[in-house]
Amino acid sequence: MAMTEDGGGGAQWFQSAECRPGWLVAIPPLPTEWQQRLVGLAITTGPEACPARVNPSLTRWRRAAIDLPWREAADGRTGAARVEVLVSEHFSGTAIPLADHLERFWFAQGLGLVRWERWENAARSALAGRDAMAELMARSRRCPPIAHGEAPDARWQMVDCRSWTNMVRAPSAALDWPAPELR
Repeated sequence: MAMTEDGGGGAQWFQSAECRPGWLVAIPPLPTEWQQRLVGLAITTGPEACPARVNPSLTRWRRAAIDLPWREAADGRTGAARVEVLVSEHFSGTAIPLADHLERFWFAQGLGLVRWERWENAARSALAGRDAMAELMARSRRCPPIAHGEAPDARWQMVDCRSWTNMVRAPSAALDWPAPELR
């Protein structure tokens, strides 16, 4: 079941026109070049609620090997680990230039969701405080640069980001990928 919860809307579910819950992330097989699909989605207040109408949502995805930045929780040292990721982008419209916002996700093999970003298209977005949010986000350096994290074009601004790469080391036998070398 695809749902989210935020401070503004509380618990919300994503539904298709057929009243099926879900959010398209990707369709296998996962290529290294962008693939895309236009779907219809609506946000509802419950998992059984059927939307009166849906909004067009362009979703695109690709697989890539990237250097994932991380931070050692115990001592603050930083580094990068080469990981396979699925990058999925969800646009609020039928085409990238027509969308007012974008949500981007990185799912790392063996780790799950490691990063989420929210972008606004300054040419189309009516989000109050957008410029201040983008400036604060840039100044915070909370989310370091990452492969496939660039703006779709110069009009797009990152207004929020979460990066879950504060790692706690476990015994190497518990990991199915090599632990990154400390710098």
